[in-house]
Amino acid sequence: GYDGTDIREEECPPVKRGSEDDALLRCAMTAGFAPCAVVLYRGNRSPYWWLDNNLEVFPFPGSVNKDYQMSGKDGDEWMVYSDSMVMGRGHSIMDSTLVFSPFILLFAKTVVINP
Repeated sequence: GYDGTDIREEECPPVKRGSEDDALLRCAMTAGFAPCAVVLYRGNRSPYWWLDNNLEVFPFPGSVNKDYQMSGKDGDEWMVYSDSMVMGRGHSIMDSTLVFSPFILLFAKTVVINP
């Protein structure tokens, strides 16, 4: 493995939710995973996850986000992800992380406004 001088054995402190570091980290993840993002819509028991091509996808069964419950309104919460696979009932989203609509808008290539 890599053992350069820029790596230290110290443990990094956790990123505080809502901090400037949190915003920068979510920006980096949104930009880095683009265009891999799904929008969340409130469902009866759990949110629905939708791709921009109107395909419903599902969190990977072993994901920590599998049981995620929305706290915002439809379209406010998004998951960026690293990859997807077709498994069983449909596409499963791998390695997902919650971001919010301003992050998606910041890195969008196209914005369509319906009057």
